[in-house]
Amino acid sequence: MDYLVGNSSVIVTDKKILERIEAIADMPQDNQNQIFSVIDALIRDYNAKKAYA
Repeated sequence: MDYLVGNSSVIVTDKKILERIEAIADMPQDNQNQIFSVIDALIRDYNAKKAYA
């Protein structure tokens, strides 16, 4: 099953990604904030590597 959320043009078709997102959505807000902080840092670092490669 594919999901389109908000104004995004990205359709997630990877079942493992969807399962992870659903699990995160069920967690308390504090846990979600911790997970998203880590994800944001990884994305920031990945984008910096791309910019300087």
